[in-house]
Amino acid sequence: MFQALTTRIGAGVLILMIACGFAYWSGGKSAQEALDQEKRDHRVTKGFYAKVLRDHADRAAEVARLAKAASVAAAREREQNDARFQEERDGSDREIADLRRRLRAGELSLQPWWTCPSAGPGAGDAATPAGGQDGDAALRIESALEGIADADHADRWIEWLQFELVSTREAVKAAGCAVEATP
Repeated sequence: MFQALTTRIGAGVLILMIACGFAYWSGGKSAQEALDQEKRDHRVTKGFYAKVLRDHADRAAEVARLAKAASVAAAREREQNDARFQEERDGSDREIADLRRRLRAGELSLQPWWTCPSAGPGAGDAATPAGGQDGDAALRIESALEGIADADHADRWIEWLQFELVSTREAVKAAGCAVEATP
């Protein structure tokens, strides 16, 4: 009886060990398959995001290239605009100097509203000297020339600003940082 009981217990332990071994082997196999699948999924995901990062890097490099080209073009246009402004300013200065020379030489005369009338103190609030020449004529000439020079300089400055505005807008568009809106 003892031997039968021992045999039964031994058989039960053996069956239990076989069942545990099978479960361990089966679970290990299942876990290994899950791990292998996880590794495959990870490689796919890693490859996908590596491609996304490469695309972003390529696009960033393209934008940097466009921005650099736009910056170089804007600098070149700024130099041209500055040179044009200086050239026109020098031309205006020459024209003003020529106008000054011609007014002083008597080749030209100012419009009537810049001169002192000869009608006497009542009409223009200033009397004409006995010699017929207004004593403030030189000041009036200089005043008129300063007004002309200031207006001309303002015109040149506005042109310079307009060229800069257009150049900057085109550089921003060329760099890919803005688009032209059309109605």
